[in-house]
Amino acid sequence: MNSTKRIAVVGIDGCGGAGTQAAIHGFGLRYRTTLPDEVIWLETPPADAARRCASRVGGTEVHETVEHLTSLRENYVRLQDELAAVHPDLRFHVVHNSDTDDVDDVVRRCLDVTGLR
Repeated sequence: MNSTKRIAVVGIDGCGGAGTQAAIHGFGLRYRTTLPDEVIWLETPPADAARRCASRVGGTEVHETVEHLTSLRENYVRLQDELAAVHPDLRFHVVHNSDTDDVDDVVRRCLDVTGLR
């Protein structure tokens, strides 16, 4: 196992619109880091994500609607393609994470795609 592997896990939570290179640059400046070696996208259907948000204590944020989450999901699909074109060495894994998926199975799939298990 490579103990220096850098992995980012992303879900539906916003994904800038300033272009991939600008977003990567801004991310690097903000967090004083570079791109990870691998990205795991926990791909959650927007309706499931909205339901999860609604079940939290304190209610939902204004942007946590099925429509907005659907738009964010579309941005992640586009980001995956753009990252592959701009940074072909970056490994982008998609792990499905719906309400019908068992949490332990999702964790195992995350470990499997990165070779950490």
